[in-house]
Amino acid sequence: MLLSDSIGVVAGKRVALLTNQTGVDRLGRRDIDLLRGTPGVRLVVILSPEHGLRGTEDRPGLPDAVDSASGLPIYSLYGGTRLAEIGALDSVDVVLVDLQDVGARYYSYPPTAVLLLQEAARRGKPVVVLDRPNPIGASRCRATWPAGDARSSASPTSCRWPCATA
Repeated sequence: MLLSDSIGVVAGKRVALLTNQTGVDRLGRRDIDLLRGTPGVRLVVILSPEHGLRGTEDRPGLPDAVDSASGLPIYSLYGGTRLAEIGALDSVDVVLVDLQDVGARYYSYPPTAVLLLQEAARRGKPVVVLDRPNPIGASRCRATWPAGDARSSASPTSCRWPCATA
């Protein structure tokens, strides 16, 4: 939808993209390739969350890498270069976040996105979060909230089933 009805957000801009294996369209095309193939859009930085760009890594301390298909740098936000030290973010005009998530408080994707939002704000960079439907459906929403101070969590969201709070 971004490239069809909101192209002005990225047209003529240098773009950073936080994504992983869920960043695909309904035909399975990667958001990386779609952005790179859109005239006037210049994707310059890829950021990856826990488990890496392809979602196959299950270890802490993921190193930075290069996307073999595009040749673009991938900065791992899960053990690679610290976010505040990624100088390439200074050269972008807009930051996109495209991570499908299940809405669970214990997943690391929401806190990763929050840290990126904070760093982008510190640098004066606009951020666009690309929304996706909730995979469990909004009609099935049932939630518990963590006991105590909700500010203790980086992402104080509710859970579908009772959650541990300790």
